[in-house]
Amino acid sequence: MAKQEAETQTQPEFSTFDPALFMNQEIEGEMDTVYPTVPDGEYISCLDELTEANFKEVNGTPVVDLYHILDNPELSEKMGMERLAVKQSLFLDVDGSGNLAMGPGKNVKLARLRAAVGQNDASQTWNITKLSNAGPMRIKVGSKPDKDDPTIKYNKVIATSRL
Repeated sequence: MAKQEAETQTQPEFSTFDPALFMNQEIEGEMDTVYPTVPDGEYISCLDELTEANFKEVNGTPVVDLYHILDNPELSEKMGMERLAVKQSLFLDVDGSGNLAMGPGKNVKLARLRAAVGQNDASQTWNITKLSNAGPMRIKVGSKPDKDDPTIKYNKVIATSRL
């Protein structure tokens, strides 16, 4: 009985998704077949919240996916999107203990991002959670084709700098 109570406590009280209703839902109109991308250029952004879900490994190297939320109401309205987010993936240099590696040429893109939000100060201790909701900063956005289908394009952050 205690196990059932514990499972009940972890489930949300209210859910708006009902698989039975979803399976019988009828829609009208076409759905988008491409991901909307913001035009290449410079924007003002703040970072979104950073959680453990932002971290992954690629070929044994730790990576953090950060999402820049653009401050551009005109573009947001033009694109019909309430929230414009552009992804920045940073490969992290770590030492043998899994800690951020320091030294020449290590974590340069992370250091540039820290500088862009005023957090690259040697006189203060720092950890990556301080990037959560950090900003504002200036970013340069570009686009890249999908590796499997070059007709599909994705946005990416090319550079970050202080305002």
